[in-house]
Amino acid sequence: MAIDGIGTTLSSHTVAGVRAQNEQVRTLGAGFSKLLEGAAQVAEGAQGAASSSAAAPIDPNRGQTVDIFA
Repeated sequence: MAIDGIGTTLSSHTVAGVRAQNEQVRTLGAGFSKLLEGAAQVAEGAQGAASSSAAAPIDPNRGQTVDIFA
């Protein structure tokens, strides 16, 4: 019974199959690196914007609503 699935297992572990999987991992890794770089840039931009602009006062009559376009 276990021998029935051995052909499928072996065919997915050929040299070409392993190379294709390695290429997919490289592509995913590169995409993940770009995503992290973008997130870091957004975080730096948000931190820079927060430190460079004065905070808008919170109107106690409106709860915690702050006009972010001020």
